[in-house]
Amino acid sequence: MSGGSRPKIQVQFKQKNLDSCLRVQEKKFVWKSEEETTQRIRARRLQHEDERIQLHEELYLQKSKFVWRVEN
Repeated sequence: MSGGSRPKIQVQFKQKNLDSCLRVQEKKFVWKSEEETTQRIRARRLQHEDERIQLHEELYLQKSKFVWRVEN
């Protein structure tokens, strides 16, 4: 009887190890995907910032041209 129950304990132990390994891998995957998402958001934010600066520069140039026309 006791000989038959031993493998079951080992199987359960292996299953627990697998579960914890999977959990760790899931956490790593989630963390990695969150990091990638953060990097993408950061890149998009920088792109928007560049576009906004470009727009401001264009507006400034147009204003200065307009002011120059009005003055002359």
